[in-house]
Amino acid sequence: MIRYVIAVILAAALIAASLPAVESAATVRGECTVESNVAAIESAAEALVEQERLPPKGLMGTQRSVDLSFPSDSLTNAPVRHLELDRVDGENVTVARYRVEGGSTQTVTIDAPIVDESMNSPVDLGRPTGAVTYVLLLQREPPDGEPIVVLTRTSR
Repeated sequence: MIRYVIAVILAAALIAASLPAVESAATVRGECTVESNVAAIESAAEALVEQERLPPKGLMGTQRSVDLSFPSDSLTNAPVRHLELDRVDGENVTVARYRVEGGSTQTVTIDAPIVDESMNSPVDLGRPTGAVTYVLLLQREPPDGEPIVVLTRTSR
């Protein structure tokens, strides 16, 4: 009987000792997933600005759809706690900021101006989980007509 008690205590101690490593791995995995999703948004936005023609005033421009998969909260994945795209004032650059549970805030610079449907920045994407589709639309920025990318979420 004492052998069973010792075995249970030893198993509990081993599990408790390994949990920090599992949590750290979940954070790293979540950060890698979000980083690749931000890279997909970056690629689509930069391609729109660099490769597509601006639409005539008053018409919709070219659009790109990006299907992404964000981590859900589980033992092996840390969820996104915050994700935003903040256009740098007066520049054609956007800074993506994200934080995964258990991690620090990470930043990525995107060489394209990204705003929301109201032409506002930052674009707060909140805490996305699971499959999400975003549409990026090339538009003319009022009043000067410079290229700008409008990001909208089309699915949960």
